[in-house]
Amino acid sequence: MLQLSGGIALAGMAGCIGRGDEEDEKGSGDPKKDDDSSKKDDGAKKRAKTGDDAPDFELETPDGETVKLKPIEKPTVVLFVDVEHEAGKSHSKKLVDFHEEHADHARVITVNSDLDASKDDVRAFHEAYGGDWECAMGNADVLESYDVDAAVMMAVVDEHGDLAARLEAEVTASGIQMFLDAYAES
Repeated sequence: MLQLSGGIALAGMAGCIGRGDEEDEKGSGDPKKDDDSSKKDDGAKKRAKTGDDAPDFELETPDGETVKLKPIEKPTVVLFVDVEHEAGKSHSKKLVDFHEEHADHARVITVNSDLDASKDDVRAFHEAYGGDWECAMGNADVLESYDVDAAVMMAVVDEHGDLAARLEAEVTASGIQMFLDAYAES
């Protein structure tokens, strides 16, 4: 069973496999050391960091339905993905097996991060690369609140609604698999 302690362990693990940039440019990868949420960029919103209440959202699907993050009934993996990017296609495929194995214990939501993509583009992406889970059109406010600036970013929201971990696109495929395996085993 997925528990809060597993989410906390993942938060520490995410620091090991998160952003791989130079420490002096982007930080060490440790979310506790590198919390830059207090920095303001011309009045920009505060970046959600691990341990914070995950920013809620209500987004539209390509078919006009509504996807809401909250209320949280079980831990949720939110895959922010540019539907036109090859990395997004690859990462979404990896979640299919995870979701099939853990659907009773974890929820998955795909949120498109390419604001220029059409509903048809997002629908086609989800049909080709997504699993049996919700897929939504992103918007600038949600992408900003989660600080999505890569082709792929995953956020794990624990059963209490807290942001337990985030994983940036710069990691390798083996790092993503390690992240998913650790989350599934927690």
